[in-house]
Amino acid sequence: TDLEDEDTMVFHAGTKVEDGALVTSGGRVLAVTGVGTDFGEAQARSRAA
Repeated sequence: TDLEDEDTMVFHAGTKVEDGALVTSGGRVLAVTGVGTDFGEAQARSRAA
């Protein structure tokens, strides 16, 4: 994946650490954002992650 690429970011909400693991109570909790010089490049980066 491209998660270590500084032009790709993952945001999470509705999560907590429980016994050393990241857990959620359900729902949509992740948003992946890609940064690029145009929309197509940004979209490709976020989808690659």
